[in-house]
Amino acid sequence: SFPDIRKCRMDSVAFHLRLGDFVLNKKNISSEKVLDALKYFTRTKSLNVRIYSDANYNQIISFLRIDRLPKNVTLSNSISPMLDIIEMSLASYICGNPESTFVEWSRFLSSEIINQYSYALISKSDYYSCRCSPISWDDFL
Repeated sequence: SFPDIRKCRMDSVAFHLRLGDFVLNKKNISSEKVLDALKYFTRTKSLNVRIYSDANYNQIISFLRIDRLPKNVTLSNSISPMLDIIEMSLASYICGNPESTFVEWSRFLSSEIINQYSYALISKSDYYSCRCSPISWDDFL
């Protein structure tokens, strides 16, 4: 139940990195922007980041053009998309592309559980032009 699940809150960043069809449709976020965002969270904010993705470790490393994930950044060992959405909803911070329904469902659930701070990986003007999110984002990277 929601009252019990609040005890599971994670003081970290749930970072949704959608590749797959977003790469094919050219809706993915650039690798440079992703790396800058990871640095912002791990270096500036001193937070741990957990990446949730439809891609595996090697695909992410290849997309980012790096040898390994940065310090304090891990990849979720996904068992199911639903569990990922629930786990992402428990993070104190969430970061992703507002055009992804996956991250939007996590934010929707979070609003019932905790006060989660959100970072969009698209510009504020792109966000308003796509009208893709029913819930306002707190910040834009």
